[in-house]
Amino acid sequence: MRLAGKVAIISGAASGMGAATARMFAREGAKVVIADVLEHEGRQVADGIGVSARFEQLDVTQEGSWAAVVAATTGLLRADEMRSRIASPANVPEISSVASSRIFPLPH
Repeated sequence: MRLAGKVAIISGAASGMGAATARMFAREGAKVVIADVLEHEGRQVADGIGVSARFEQLDVTQEGSWAAVVAATTGLLRADEMRSRIASPANVPEISSVASSRIFPLPH
């Protein structure tokens, strides 16, 4: 159990690679936050993992959405591991919304 005592916020975890990562982290002992805009699917993944998982709605393009997920996660211990398909997770809280729009341009 390499991740025992850790908490992971995993964006895009309602399906595909994100869901697989969440399952793997939980098997390794982490508490996982299934973070995604897809609420129904995200809750299904969290329910499938069990007591070590919870769902939080996250729109990765919205700074306030990240803040809400991180705030909701603080009660789980601390966010030691953040995995995201769009950015180096360690840098996400430090990137302003203006800077991130230059780095990760999104269609308007």
